[in-house]
Amino acid sequence: VPDHLLEDDRMTGWRHQLDADGFVLLPGVFSPAEVAAALAQWDAVAREHAADEAILANDGGPAYGARDLLRLWPGVVELARHPN
Repeated sequence: VPDHLLEDDRMTGWRHQLDADGFVLLPGVFSPAEVAAALAQWDAVAREHAADEAILANDGGPAYGARDLLRLWPGVVELARHPN
């Protein structure tokens, strides 16, 4: 298979995965330090809003998601804008 076809598949393959699974992992988009910072921010948001019905968690378990995330964590939009 020609290299340019393999490159095209890598560039568009994530779209197929997103369509099929509803999410996609994009390795190398964030540095380990950026991931750690985002996780720390999420942890702080989840703790600060623990009683908010928008925080999704199992009984007594850690938060695994949120509805209305932009209201709870306005800074999360910067993750979507990365890299600046």
